[in-house]
Amino acid sequence: MDWNVSRASKQCMACGREFAEEETYFSALYDWDESFERKDFCSGCWEKQIRDSLFSFWRTRRPRKDQASRRMVDDSVVYDFFQRLGDEGGESRLAFRYVMALYLMRRRLMKIVDIRRGDAGETLVFKNRKDGAQYDVLNPDLTETQVGEVSAKLMTMLDMDIG
Repeated sequence: MDWNVSRASKQCMACGREFAEEETYFSALYDWDESFERKDFCSGCWEKQIRDSLFSFWRTRRPRKDQASRRMVDDSVVYDFFQRLGDEGGESRLAFRYVMALYLMRRRLMKIVDIRRGDAGETLVFKNRKDGAQYDVLNPDLTETQVGEVSAKLMTMLDMDIG
């Protein structure tokens, strides 16, 4: 599973200006087939960005230097990302979607309502606790190490702590 994942930048990818403490800026994920790339933009440059290959985006804020480093991304951003991933794609994408579904379950936003076994393998059926939407998520049979790797990449990409 190869992902081009970068942490949050301290500067705008377009103009190069460093973000000030507590400044709000935009983080964007671009979809390059089997890879996602994160880019951060100041508010002024965000309005000028071409949206080709844009997969998802969210507003974030640079913390103060004296603020604890533990940050949580808004659950709605993770849920939106999960929905956009869909249920098709390569091995890496399916693994990523599976781990995100488990994260959303841990956050009590979704719950498992059924487990189906078929020719394609095991499929977990998740239900959104708020709106009742159901999602079939293929279990990619990841090892514990692989789940840890995908989780680490998710944390890096979204600049979050999923602990």
